[in-house]
Amino acid sequence: MQKKQAEWAQEQARIDWVIEKIRARITALVEESGAAYAEHLALSKSFWEDISMDPLTADDALEAAADIAQQQLLIDELRRRLKSSGEDKQILVTMLGSPYFARIDLKDDASRGGGVMQLYLGIKGLYDEESGEDLIIDWRAPVASLFYDASLGPASYETPLGEQNVELLKKRQYVIRQGKLKAMFDTSDVAIGDEVLREVLSQGAGHTLSVQVATIQKEQNAIIRDSESAFLFVQGVAGSGKTSVALQRVAYLMYRYRSRLTSDALVVISPNPLFKQYTAHVLPELGAEQVTQRTMAELIREVLAPYDVLDPSVEIDFFLSGNGSPERRHEVERRLQLTSNEQMVDILEAYLEKIYETGPVFRDLTEGDVIWFHAEEIEAMYRALAHEGVPREARIHGVATRLKTMLKHRAKELSREPWVDRAIEALPDVTLQKIYQLIEKRQHNASDVVYLQKMYEAHLRAYVVKQKASLVREAIVSRAFIDFVQTYRALYEDERFKSLLPDRLLAVENSETVRKRLDRPVLDYWDALRIAWLKLKLTGTVPRRETAYCVVDEAQDLTPLELSWLLSYFPRARFTFLGDRFQALLPLQNVFHIESGHALYRCMGERGPIQSRALLKSYRVTQEIAAFARHVLPEAGMLEAFPRHGTPVKLLTITQHDHVTAVLKDIIETLIRRGHGLIAMICKTDRACDELEAYIGTSFSYQRVKTDTQQLKGPVFIIPSVLAKGIEFDAAILYDVSSQNYHSSLDRYLLHMIAMRAKHELWLVSIGEPSPFLEGVPLEPVRT
Repeated sequence: MQKKQAEWAQEQARIDWVIEKIRARITALVEESGAAYAEHLALSKSFWEDISMDPLTADDALEAAADIAQQQLLIDELRRRLKSSGEDKQILVTMLGSPYFARIDLKDDASRGGGVMQLYLGIKGLYDEESGEDLIIDWRAPVASLFYDASLGPASYETPLGEQNVELLKKRQYVIRQGKLKAMFDTSDVAIGDEVLREVLSQGAGHTLSVQVATIQKEQNAIIRDSESAFLFVQGVAGSGKTSVALQRVAYLMYRYRSRLTSDALVVISPNPLFKQYTAHVLPELGAEQVTQRTMAELIREVLAPYDVLDPSVEIDFFLSGNGSPERRHEVERRLQLTSNEQMVDILEAYLEKIYETGPVFRDLTEGDVIWFHAEEIEAMYRALAHEGVPREARIHGVATRLKTMLKHRAKELSREPWVDRAIEALPDVTLQKIYQLIEKRQHNASDVVYLQKMYEAHLRAYVVKQKASLVREAIVSRAFIDFVQTYRALYEDERFKSLLPDRLLAVENSETVRKRLDRPVLDYWDALRIAWLKLKLTGTVPRRETAYCVVDEAQDLTPLELSWLLSYFPRARFTFLGDRFQALLPLQNVFHIESGHALYRCMGERGPIQSRALLKSYRVTQEIAAFARHVLPEAGMLEAFPRHGTPVKLLTITQHDHVTAVLKDIIETLIRRGHGLIAMICKTDRACDELEAYIGTSFSYQRVKTDTQQLKGPVFIIPSVLAKGIEFDAAILYDVSSQNYHSSLDRYLLHMIAMRAKHELWLVSIGEPSPFLEGVPLEPVRT
């Protein structure tokens, strides 16, 4: 006992010492950033004062350009230092409460005859310059993998120089809160101690995702540190830590390749804007910079600007609502299935070949109300290039090159037209004054008023035309002379191309239905996806050539066509896809179903190795919630929950809508008394959320979560199923699980998915007869 107390005191003493070192480092960073900020201000202020330039002298202009570049580099470096300093301070402040979470003792080949190395692992490394000692080792360092992967005894880990053999003598885990040691456990095997896991899992859910590097499991660590796969597909059950693993993988990649990767080189694709905000803070907490996070709809909007694109969650919600007749629902289902699968990729590839032969649909190249190049002359250029034998893939580029060549001559032709006079009249006085002063300064015979006026008018016209021409040049570069929407429509309307479409597709997706959708002010997401696919392929545009890694979360709803588009959008990237096929919101083919013989699979294989991994244990839910989910969806029988028990799943059946408010209020008050911080009332659809809001009124406080909601504030929410995907709550109330609402095979998958949002307690409320999927399910009926 005395030995254990002495060891505890020794560990606490080290914690105190390290925390003082962290405080000192924070103080130093504050002083450094203050000095760097002052230097940044001074340099920015003197930026133009230090540069003298006579624009009429070429040598001076070159010298000035070099000065500008040098000054800008200095400013950029200071900005980088300020940004890095701020991020380091943020992480160090977090570490004041818990500086590290584990210790490993080891001997390597060089030290077997000597002492034992004691390494303490934390979210970020800390080096003490005074002692020359690493006080904390970054959890992403190669040697840290011993904690996650190795048992005591002979072990090894991979380094950039090859395999390193060691003898692992101790693995110790700590629970440190507010700088005080609360618990420590020694383990001899690979598994992270159950005591630590239970302590972490017993905590409440937060308004943002909580990611723990102290509890990474061996199977998770293999995914995080995979550096070989070009395409990594991770099938993980609900609550298995997929999102955490995705972000930990990003943080690891940024650490491992930090000498050649910037945050711009990594992209995380999130299912919706709310989920993006839910996870936005995680990477800085993991010791990494923030990276680019986008949804698929946001990426497509960037490609198709200025067109607006409907978020896919809107159409998914419409589909789940079952609006209209069963025939209408089946028609929508068939349309979605047929227009997003592998066959649609083949259809668009075949259509692309036809477009290369005939040319796309061109349109006038305009700026304002002035036509600079007519569609007919642009089409003539394309045909001329074909006649000249230019390879078809290069013809669009060839058209753009000719247009840019003709631009100067066309600008001269247009400079005398009336629109130029109107544009001059619209110029602000300050611009007119600057141009007049420039003329006076450059002309030696400034006393000749007539001459000055002529020069002034000529410069004004040249200025206006040049400004417009630069905009036209940008339009040429973006290939605005192609009407991609009409090119897509031609696939369904032009008799030359309709033969590419199978009859079963035309039965639910004909020219009339496509025309009606394309005439709306906002593009349907699935139409926009196909238009964006054609645009990237036709133009050869590569928006994100610099992206090295792309991580796609909730990938069970990513279709083969979306994958094909991502391969074009990120042509050099390595991909990680994480999802659960049992949580798909739509009955569509997804990336986990792509056949190995398909061209899309072969295209991936050409980039590098394809690897699949599985995460089969859920760490989110209790045993009771897991048992309920398995009964609702037997196909997900592989679901195994960490051994943590909670309260039984409860079902309340209400016969009248008038009782809804009182019942829900009572449940929520009960859950709040039990200490639950985040409580979600999950409805099947957005319309069901509207109905529930109408019942509740102002009876109690809640946050209504919609497609445009940026942040969860809570503690009580009304949220539709499509937006609840991927988010966890302390307790969930599934609203109206009646037979009227949950009866189809897809509804069963949906019920399973939303049930797995609950971390500690799950309640079900049915208005009328409960869903048939609840028959024989382990739950506790509650009398109302």
